[in-house]
Amino acid sequence: MNDTFVTTVYRKDTFSGVYTNFTSFLPQDYKFGLIFTLLHRCFALVSDFSKFHLEIETLKKILLKNEYSEKMIDTCISKFLNKLFVTKPRVLTVPKKELNITLPFLGSNSYLLKAKLTKSLQKHIKFCKLNVVFKTSNRLRNFFRFKDKIPEPLLSCLIYKFTCGSCNASYIGKTYRHMKVRVSEHQGVSPRTGKALKGTMSTSVRDHMLICDHKVVREDFSLLGKEHNHFLLELKESLFIKRDTPLLNKNLFSQELFLF
Repeated sequence: MNDTFVTTVYRKDTFSGVYTNFTSFLPQDYKFGLIFTLLHRCFALVSDFSKFHLEIETLKKILLKNEYSEKMIDTCISKFLNKLFVTKPRVLTVPKKELNITLPFLGSNSYLLKAKLTKSLQKHIKFCKLNVVFKTSNRLRNFFRFKDKIPEPLLSCLIYKFTCGSCNASYIGKTYRHMKVRVSEHQGVSPRTGKALKGTMSTSVRDHMLICDHKVVREDFSLLGKEHNHFLLELKESLFIKRDTPLLNKNLFSQELFLF
């Protein structure tokens, strides 16, 4: 009985094949690193060499669509396989102390500066090895969002402020639930249907609404901040209360402010 199983690389139906384009304004090391990373993933996930060969062919087609040259791809494949299977003679040397420096990527000038720094270090400090890492601010996330923005009514772990439309009395509170749910509680309505609830809970905002004869609307609420840590959320609420001294807050703070 054959009790073995075969593995290969799985790609989702939504896989677009879009990687860092070769014409992108990035250091060459990033582009070579992408190819070696994809090769390593194929080698680690595929169970036999026949399927590894098929994955390499698929990978080459994807990289060619991203404007990588066939010569560059073949060179990386050759280096990757040689590193795995070609045994190199071991050379014993005294390890050099590594120095790391991060510089902004400015095109060809960055490579000239790297060469000068490396040459100068080799001349004056021979026992050190310089590692220069380039960074660029031109990334995809700086131009557009990868995920949809969560609508404000569905945000949670918030600090909010209510300002009465009639008398400008204010209230600062926090909620761990969705903003829409907490606003509906202050309004005395269902967050699902918007209809008035019987026997609604008493809140500072709702009690003021009955006294002031003012209808609470969503526009009376504004967001002051957010924090997923409960302690920090209560601390921020206390700081906002200390700063604005809202009239409708019965408690002075949620957390002791020892410095104040």
